[in-house]
Amino acid sequence: MIATLNSARGKRELLAMEENLAKKMGPLVLFAFFQPQDALWGLWDVVVSSEYVKNHGIYKSIDLIAKYLKSTKIDPMVISKIVPLAPNSPFVKAVTGLINVEHNPTDMQNCVFDGLEMNRAIIITSRRIKKVTKSTRARQPSKSRTG
Repeated sequence: MIATLNSARGKRELLAMEENLAKKMGPLVLFAFFQPQDALWGLWDVVVSSEYVKNHGIYKSIDLIAKYLKSTKIDPMVISKIVPLAPNSPFVKAVTGLINVEHNPTDMQNCVFDGLEMNRAIIITSRRIKKVTKSTRARQPSKSRTG
């Protein structure tokens, strides 16, 4: 049986997919499904962001995400494209700056992220990245010289 994204079964599939992706890709900064306002036939874009994308490239990331997407019971005919993004991309920063959820499918309607209008968004994980500054860096113990 094929599950739709917004059904209870579909959301369980998304949580399982997120868990499997995180095992391979490391912690996910963003894992979400977006339905752009101009999407044909109400198709969804899968957006995944982690350091894996930055370190291994877009094509390897797409292959991995597609593999796990195929292993779910989500109807593949509702997916338009897979969009792997680095954690520092403007779109990821826009989403994670507004929403902070982990492992909790959150459904939104009529929203705008980084200037892109979305009919709907199902955000499973959106983690804010803490900036490392001089005050938050671990300090190295100073070496004292005894004379």
